[in-house]
Amino acid sequence: MVNEVDGQVVNAQAGIGPYTVIIGQARTEMKLRAASELPAAHAGVMMVVEDVDAHFRHAKEAGAVIEYGPQDMPYGLREYGARDLEGNLWFFASHITG
Repeated sequence: MVNEVDGQVVNAQAGIGPYTVIIGQARTEMKLRAASELPAAHAGVMMVVEDVDAHFRHAKEAGAVIEYGPQDMPYGLREYGARDLEGNLWFFASHITG
């Protein structure tokens, strides 16, 4: 679910099993700053997806800022990194099988 105010997305929420994750914009009235305003990344979020290569193609076509393309990692994941509109760092990965 995506919530909008005056045509701008203010938060999005997704269900993961019995849990709900809500992600919102950095708002100054809550003393939050966008990652793009900080001198370095303070954190990153990793999401496991079914097909990381298809996810990457979709994100790239949608205009995501790609940090690095899909690659096999020594810890058993194939992943890529991208930033959202506020500069937050996201990692998307699939487990390497076989």
